[in-house]
Amino acid sequence: MNVYDSDQKISRNFTLGEFYSTSPDAPESHYLDGKLIDAWQYLRDNYGVTHITSTLRTPQHNSSVGGVKNSQHLIGKAVDAVVKDHDRLIYDLTGGQELSDHLIYKYGIRGIGVYDNFVHLDTRNVKVEHVTRWDNRVEKIGITGTLTSFGTDEDGVLNAWGFRYYVLVALGLIIYLTRK
Repeated sequence: MNVYDSDQKISRNFTLGEFYSTSPDAPESHYLDGKLIDAWQYLRDNYGVTHITSTLRTPQHNSSVGGVKNSQHLIGKAVDAVVKDHDRLIYDLTGGQELSDHLIYKYGIRGIGVYDNFVHLDTRNVKVEHVTRWDNRVEKIGITGTLTSFGTDEDGVLNAWGFRYYVLVALGLIIYLTRK
């Protein structure tokens, strides 16, 4: 990839510039696994407008955004993106095997990560039986109120861990009271 060719079409909907590194200290040209472009084009065809948010990262940039030490972004084998129909994409990636299997077997995807507002795909060097999947979404169940900070998000919404904690406390209290 070369920053000077940023308007060049590389798929039906994407230009080279969309996949060029956003690292402030990125080189003028860099490697990016072409299988990722094909996979994101497939997702764009099926889940709507897609905005690429992260491709190759330099070590400094990776560190500044909290990336892991062995991130696939460091070697041009990962792309993060925001998709218009994010909820349906997340449902399809986490609710069944069909979409994941398609990405794995047709496009060589070996890492699939889902987050609240983006999806990560990578082509790490592992065999198909060692595909890595993770779900880093903050689960919200929509209960609001004035709770202690444990188990709540910044906006006071009770998250899944907090909900589980309060359910266990309530069950413990019920068991305690029924034994008397």
